[in-house]
Amino acid sequence: VAMATRETIREAAAWRGVWTRLTSRAGSPHPPPEVDWTREMVLVATMGQRRSGGYSIRVESVRRDGGELVAAVVETSPGARCGVIAAITAPADVVIVPRSDAPVRWAVSEIVADCP
Repeated sequence: VAMATRETIREAAAWRGVWTRLTSRAGSPHPPPEVDWTREMVLVATMGQRRSGGYSIRVESVRRDGGELVAAVVETSPGARCGVIAAITAPADVVIVPRSDAPVRWAVSEIVADCP
């Protein structure tokens, strides 16, 4: 995934496409996690392509706030003193949550790791 994305997926066809995009460089493909589309949906957060390791992204929580869902996302980047692998990475997180037709607002926090 070259660019950072935030996606709310409510149907199987879209999920298959996103899963293929997320895993296309991972060697032999694995089937996507099963989702009961009558009761569940998928949230995907990616950081886009990075030039080294040490980056991560995580959907910390999803909560209802009035008429919307708020997905709290934490993006972590390596600090200047962190040792990182020299490899192209593309951090992503996928969560399956109870289905809702409410819009999703992505609340993103950025953290820089403090390595000794």
